[in-house]
Amino acid sequence: MLASAVDDVAPGALVFHRKAYATHSLVDDFRVIDVADGVPLSAYLGVLGGTGLTAWVGLTRVARLQPGESILITAAGGAVGSTAGHLAKALGAARVAGSTGSDDKAERLLAAGAFDEVVNYRTTSLHDRYADAGFDVALEGVGGEQARCGHRRRQGPGRADRLGGRGGAVQRPRQPARRPRQPLRRGAQAGSRSRATWSRTTSTHARATRSSWSR
Repeated sequence: MLASAVDDVAPGALVFHRKAYATHSLVDDFRVIDVADGVPLSAYLGVLGGTGLTAWVGLTRVARLQPGESILITAAGGAVGSTAGHLAKALGAARVAGSTGSDDKAERLLAAGAFDEVVNYRTTSLHDRYADAGFDVALEGVGGEQARCGHRRRQGPGRADRLGGRGGAVQRPRQPARRPRQPLRRGAQAGSRSRATWSRTTSTHARATRSSWSR
């Protein structure tokens, strides 16, 4: 902070804002960062920023992971997924499994020590790998087939938390083809005007009703 018009924030303070990635910015919405000893500033843009917050809220507030439970984390090689793996282990998860898109990512995740097992979903079917397995929590960040696997492999009153659709992998159901418009037949214009008149009358009535409610 080079200059401040806020009484309790003095120049020299370190702040976080979303205004711009630039050398100088004029901001009115920011958060003061209390830097801990030995923690690099880059951590406040990652594990101590939005990345870590997403994983933490997903595990503790939404999925409510408990000590001794098992969890399946998709998109485990991403920022949120890998952070969630470490947090899950720190929260006492008995089994932390993950899925990612390459053997190299899987090896690095296992070497980091948070995940007990990691599957490359491009070469191994999650349905086949976990056909007889059950998870208490599914932390889902991909969508499509992996999301369906996470939902099907929940055991008992299992919980699922959807974090997003990484890489556009969300598979949406196909929309039915639109029927081509039929040309307006002679004699249909009067009916169209009647429907339009009814629509305007209904809208006017709705506005009047909302107005009376607000009063």
